[in-house]
Amino acid sequence: IVSTKLCQIEPWSGLTAYRLAHLLLRKNPQRKNEWEKIHELLNQSCTCKSITPLPLIYKLAVIFRLKSLAATDEEMELYESRINQAFQEAIKIFLSTSLFSSHINSANFQTDKLQHEYFNMLELASYFLGLNYNQLEGLGVRFDKDLFKISFPWIIVGHHLQRSQLRYSEKFALEELESRMNLFPNAIFFRLSKSMRANKPSYCHWKYGNNGWETVNMDWLKILAYILSNRVKTIDELKFKITGANHDRFRVTKMRLKDQLAELANIERDNIFIEHHNSISISPDIQIFGAIEEKILMTQ
Repeated sequence: IVSTKLCQIEPWSGLTAYRLAHLLLRKNPQRKNEWEKIHELLNQSCTCKSITPLPLIYKLAVIFRLKSLAATDEEMELYESRINQAFQEAIKIFLSTSLFSSHINSANFQTDKLQHEYFNMLELASYFLGLNYNQLEGLGVRFDKDLFKISFPWIIVGHHLQRSQLRYSEKFALEELESRMNLFPNAIFFRLSKSMRANKPSYCHWKYGNNGWETVNMDWLKILAYILSNRVKTIDELKFKITGANHDRFRVTKMRLKDQLAELANIERDNIFIEHHNSISISPDIQIFGAIEEKILMTQ
């Protein structure tokens, strides 16, 4: 995470803090400064939308333990206030996200969990009560799931990214893309997917700067996706992926893409693609990032 500078980008920043907090919790901390460090890490992990309200729920245990170490009545009152605040925030987040609606509408509730809910409850109880975590070591593994077959069908592409082979869940991919929007205000962003379910949206959008998402031609985004993910080596391969044997349609599609990109980001249309013999790439002077459901690149 640190070596790839992902520590500045969500969901990785918050997720790293969350996992480190758990590692420290499992060492059965006793001193107040240890609990304060864990509390700080859980506060950091609240920036990761993909895992909230979990950090807030575990914060309840941490603040409770800090309260038990309070030296004065004023400290105890402070921690009691923080417990109530964290509890209310967790309820608010739960009600305002798809977590709540997904429980009501079970058709939308499809997820692969790495740990069973009952184990998480035991884990939380051990944190609250200060019980020895060693008794729980290894019990969180789900033997009813083949974890190596859990599907993470999204990828992130973009200039200077060497991670198009890294697979994401949809939630993590879209959160990283959103985080990059804050870091690269002058970049072009796109998201591309094709859902076969009526209750799940498809994505075929792009945006630039502070502008809103705009629905665009899917073939335009597929051209960007294939080039940025290095899934094609030649222009001929790209033509076949986009339009099959219809060369005129590909020429028109690429021309319109250049026109629209030039208008979107106020750039010279002739400086967008670098074409040499039978190769094609996107100018390194143009910042483009995309979140893509990988299956869309596996079919023509």
